[in-house]
Amino acid sequence: MDESDLRGRPRWCSRCGARTRIVVNPYYGVGLAVHQYISTCKRCGLVEFVKTKRVEPKAAELSDVPSAPPRRAVLTWAAAHRVALSIAVILGALSIAMAIAALVR
Repeated sequence: MDESDLRGRPRWCSRCGARTRIVVNPYYGVGLAVHQYISTCKRCGLVEFVKTKRVEPKAAELSDVPSAPPRRAVLTWAAAHRVALSIAVILGALSIAMAIAALVR
């Protein structure tokens, strides 16, 4: 079903036969929600998913998205946080040494 004629096309409830209204799925794009539109009955409140054609992104659109942060950005972040990283490594080594000392006793 094409999205352009989706809202103008009348739909009826499969439970009670009343007219339904098509609204945008508020959960579309979050988690596992893959249906962009839902159909809600005006009489009984039944909610059904509306199937639409899935549009795949073009290869040109995918190439614009970087797959990983640039190496320079990672090195700059590591240089800026060198002291914090050193303290974390020292504290980790100290806690491991204390755990080994407790086991040996």
